[in-house]
Amino acid sequence: MLAGKLFPKDKPLNSFQQWSILGSGLVGALAYTFSDSFWFSAVEGEVYAMSSFFTAIVFWAILRWERDAEQPQHWKWLLLIAYLMGLSIGVHLLNLLVIPAICFIFYFHKYKSTTLGIFLTALLSLLIMIVVM
Repeated sequence: MLAGKLFPKDKPLNSFQQWSILGSGLVGALAYTFSDSFWFSAVEGEVYAMSSFFTAIVFWAILRWERDAEQPQHWKWLLLIAYLMGLSIGVHLLNLLVIPAICFIFYFHKYKSTTLGIFLTALLSLLIMIVVM
């Protein structure tokens, strides 16, 4: 989904662009698959593998909401994000690090980017993280 944002939405993708998107997804998946930190977390009898799963699924839901934000039922994605965030905080607090991503994706989708706006969005995301903690 992130690689697809590099290309214009008004034109259909050519084969090079499609292969570029698939290749970037493959490289990202393989990098995560063969990373030491993922495997060390996966083989422990702790909560880190479930926490990593929740972080990934929440970030995917954020990107999915951003894609469907103009649709009339876009609030369902926000409800799913809130539900998954609540579940993930019950598992481990790592998923709180997705809150700034939520804030910035919302900001860049709804408003024109300014330095003050970026600073205020970062401050708001930090404040939300503090309140949740």
